[in-house]
Amino acid sequence: MNDTTRPPPRPTLSRAVALRNEAIQMYGYEYDLACDRLAELRHQADTATRLRRLRAARRWARRAEHARLRAARASAAVR
Repeated sequence: MNDTTRPPPRPTLSRAVALRNEAIQMYGYEYDLACDRLAELRHQADTATRLRRLRAARRWARRAEHARLRAARASAAVR
């Protein structure tokens, strides 16, 4: 007698637990990857912010130097 009309057997409790543990492990791995990527992006943002601030400081230093030179020229012209 051919037994093709029966549905496949239901997973046993140990199989269900194994599947649940596998899913937890997979999602845990994805969570770890997401956390690592977030840390990497934060580091990049911090680096970009530092570079932006450094460029701004250099711009202000150039402006201050130009102002100092203009003041020195004006002072020399008055003498």
